[in-house]
Amino acid sequence: MYEVEGYRDKDGRVRHRYIRAVGKLDENGNLIPRMKVKDVTVEMVKLHGPIRALHQITQDLGLETILGDYTPEILTLVYSHIVRPESLNNIKRAIKWIDTDEIGLDLPVSRKRLEKAMDTMTRKIPDIERSLYKRIDDVCDLTTIFYDISSIYFTGKNVIMAKRGHNSDLPQIGIGLCVEAQYGIPLFHHLFDGNVFDSKTFPVILSRLQEFAREKCILIFDRGVASKKNVSDAVKNGFSVIACLALRGKLEQIAVSESQTMGPEHVVELSSVFIYAKEVEPEVVWEKSARLIVCLNTSLREQIRQRRYREIKKAVEKLKKGIRIKKGLKEYIRGDEKPQIDYEKVRESEKHDGLYIVMTTTDFPPEEVVKKYFDRDLIEKSFYSLKSILSVQPVRHWLTGRVRAHIFICYLAYLHLTWMKMLLKTHNMTMSPVKALEMLETIYTVKLTDEKASASTTKTVPLTKEQEEIYTALKLLS
Repeated sequence: MYEVEGYRDKDGRVRHRYIRAVGKLDENGNLIPRMKVKDVTVEMVKLHGPIRALHQITQDLGLETILGDYTPEILTLVYSHIVRPESLNNIKRAIKWIDTDEIGLDLPVSRKRLEKAMDTMTRKIPDIERSLYKRIDDVCDLTTIFYDISSIYFTGKNVIMAKRGHNSDLPQIGIGLCVEAQYGIPLFHHLFDGNVFDSKTFPVILSRLQEFAREKCILIFDRGVASKKNVSDAVKNGFSVIACLALRGKLEQIAVSESQTMGPEHVVELSSVFIYAKEVEPEVVWEKSARLIVCLNTSLREQIRQRRYREIKKAVEKLKKGIRIKKGLKEYIRGDEKPQIDYEKVRESEKHDGLYIVMTTTDFPPEEVVKKYFDRDLIEKSFYSLKSILSVQPVRHWLTGRVRAHIFICYLAYLHLTWMKMLLKTHNMTMSPVKALEMLETIYTVKLTDEKASASTTKTVPLTKEQEEIYTALKLLS
């Protein structure tokens, strides 16, 4: 692009005279001004690649429309939880480094505005989940759903719904989470008071599934939820169930007895280990519509035993020195003045090491039932991601609404990661979403200024081949 002026030559004809080159046009028709390298200064550098990738997922989910009011503020909190986890007090530190132009955030932004965004969103959480569920249902196979519950702890005592749990003196709340079985994409979540037993949460989850008109799918959950009533209610409402049962009473006797009769014909290959799995004879059942499969993980059994021996030996040495030990280790030690290992107690505990009973109301063969159950480590990884990568705890809010908003922001962050996981896998890319975002972190937007030319421009760092592959998987490149 050049600056020109018009003039008439000696014959009176209109001509154009070039005065100076002013720059060139980019692909969108915007002027990139001409600047001399020696006169250019870098005015601003912001993280662009990960934000661009996450915002594409937001658009893919239709989340901008779903969130409504304060969408840029909420998305800023969601993205920062993924790339620059900060407390609300320090969120401005993250905003300095991320490309908020991509999000459409008006700067400067105050804490008050972000709190208002959280408060507004909290009232809409059920509606947001329902709208997102429709989008997920369009893309994913929801014939199998995992459910589990985990707790997050509070150091303060002012959160009304945080109660002292059954395994801790700290106040806590429970997060019930349902995810689809292939990628771990979250379908919905529900918060429970910290003193509610896991099994008591299931009726609420069942009603949420009915709210989404979900029926005739397989529900997979762990022993804390698998009461006879919960299984019966699920079956009555049209669901099939696969669950692990607590080893108590007759079930314990069955598991120990059957584990001694397992042979190579009962071996099942899981993703990273071989285990034994044997279906119990038809007359030995947990309840009328259920089948039972006894499982033995010998690798896990050995790990448990070695860890137990190590802890018991250390506990004996501590007692000899007058040091207190964990409450659970006391049953393996006898003698007050001369502490010794009670080997009979150890042998009794060893009978159950690595043993499971998996119950199902499906008609799948034992091998398929067991594989589906052990795939549920996907939801355990979900909670790990929420607690570690996305910093759901510590929770730095005490108002109930703000606590709900904080957890939902982390939930939306996790939804972005799992959606990215799906897109990467469907393009035969084995890297994790976290690794992909790390690889995109070298893509910055840079604002360059040439004061002599009174011009400035913003440029994006060119992509490497690996970054182009990630962008293609995320539908950012054709």
